[in-house]
Amino acid sequence: MQGTKTDEVDSLAEGITNITVADEYTQAEKHAVAELYHSLKTKGIPEALLLPQMVVASSLISKMDLVKAEQQYTKFLDMVKSFGIEELMPQGWDNAEGELSNLWNRQYRVCGADTAGRQVFWIAGNPVGPDEETNCVQAGILFFLSIYGTFHGLRNGITMVIDQSKDTKTYGNERKMQKTWQTFPNRPQSIMIFGCSYLKKISVNALLKFAALFTKTKILRRIRYVRSKL
Repeated sequence: MQGTKTDEVDSLAEGITNITVADEYTQAEKHAVAELYHSLKTKGIPEALLLPQMVVASSLISKMDLVKAEQQYTKFLDMVKSFGIEELMPQGWDNAEGELSNLWNRQYRVCGADTAGRQVFWIAGNPVGPDEETNCVQAGILFFLSIYGTFHGLRNGITMVIDQSKDTKTYGNERKMQKTWQTFPNRPQSIMIFGCSYLKKISVNALLKFAALFTKTKILRRIRYVRSKL
């Protein structure tokens, strides 16, 4: 049984293409990932939804707490299925001219790392139309995996920036999408809301109160409003 676990964990590790080559899993991390993988597999979750990168991310982001990681992954999959998504890495996901790439470029900004070495998860703040929800969630999964593609991020967390500097229309699905994003396993050490006007801050504060129903208080305490010095 132990040999089977080790083989499957090695297979998981090989599937993570964005992991820094110089880094290695600790034995504790390997054991935690194996436990989570087997636990999820015994629940009958199909391979298309047992993505190696996501299993590893869920385990390490949860600080190798099996119960917490399993609950988080299950909650995440429930959300994914509610949008009709049947595989986390769909055919054509890497098509630079495809819809997912267009949404990626519209919804997110590639920023690199901050001064603490944490990857910056920059959300552009553009609205999501009802007909774009499924593809937007799919693009969000891909961006999430790229941000948590290093051991530094998995072990030490990331920095989130939510850009609210643009005047954008609303579709009435903002709370739905807010709740959706909160099902992702995440480990933000700092959350900065950028460029909020006074009026927009009122609506953002209302969303934060709604988020408090699903988010730990310590996470909400890491939120701060920031402005550009330029």
